Amino acid sequence: MECKLILIKSDSEETFIPRQGITSIGRDMDNDIQLVLESVSRHHAKLYNMGSACEIEDLDSSNGTFVNGSKITKASLKDGDDLSLGDCRMRFELTKSSAADTDASQSHEYSDRAMQETVKVRKYPAESNNAEAKRQTSSITPLKPLRSLKVKQ
Repeated sequence: MECKLILIKSDSEETFIPRQGITSIGRDMDNDIQLVLESVSRHHAKLYNMGSACEIEDLDSSNGTFVNGSKITKASLKDGDDLSLGDCRMRFELTKSSAADTDASQSHEYSDRAMQETVKVRKYPAESNNAEAKRQTSSITPLKPLRSLKVKQ
């Protein structure tokens, strides 16, 4: 099923295109859609995009997952449904085949998610001793190629 999740922010909207199969949503970096907000659990929910139907499942999150204002454990999604994951609001929309070529500045594929700005709103204080905050804000340096070593005989 061709669908999209539209993140509703106070000043703009951002679109995510879920892939076929399972899309994970949460605060942790290993999720397909990362929502770095304190109210979103590390592994908050899963979106099941299975051909002719889409479902969302809450993963025992702290603040729950809501569809159209009702708390759910698992629910089928319809065009125009409002989703709430913690303080994060999203709208689920079905797309048409002809609308697959959406504006690249608003839609993000997972392969280039790391190269573009997403919803990485960090609310951790800079002086925090929280190990997770330090892990998420630390920089990663690329690996250097190995040099051949000369062995003396």
